[in-house]
Amino acid sequence: MKLAMSALILTCALPALALCAPVQWRVADGGNDHYYEVVVKSERINWTDALDEAYSKTYAGLAGHLVTITSDEENCFVTGCMEGEAHAGWGGGVQPSGSDEPGGGWTWITGEEWEYENWRETEPNNNGDENVLELMSSDHPLWPSVWNDNSDDNTQPCYVVEYEVPEPATLSLLALLAVSLPKRGGLAVMRRRAR
Repeated sequence: MKLAMSALILTCALPALALCAPVQWRVADGGNDHYYEVVVKSERINWTDALDEAYSKTYAGLAGHLVTITSDEENCFVTGCMEGEAHAGWGGGVQPSGSDEPGGGWTWITGEEWEYENWRETEPNNNGDENVLELMSSDHPLWPSVWNDNSDDNTQPCYVVEYEVPEPATLSLLALLAVSLPKRGGLAVMRRRAR
């Protein structure tokens, strides 16, 4: 237990060291091998524009999207990445129109299960038309490392992009295809069969 807590504390402290490029949360450190990037804007940005920008980003051949958070450890890592950059920013949670208010129907933009939550006390509260996820950094003066429901009409100084590394099974399948395709004429054969 002491080792796990030490690793969590260390993990929360590490992102602040290197914010210029995406930071990988390594499996060896209890992570998922995904990369996370805090994008700080010179002019504040609303959630919809942050969503579009995140989808347009790539890193090392990996496609980006607004961050989705599925555990306390990931939340700690992500909000630690924001530390020193911005007290609040956008994440990839959204509440579809027509959902039960204030807390019903929340979903991740990736379609992942919404099983983990870290709302600030009294949130979500739908104070106005609040249906998108705002993340608070780990150094937020009032509400460190928690979430708030917010309105897309509001703007934030940053958003967090997640770049997912394919699962090992997917990588194995790609390696198998790369090895077997040249024996059969490679991609040209696949193109001819597709016609």
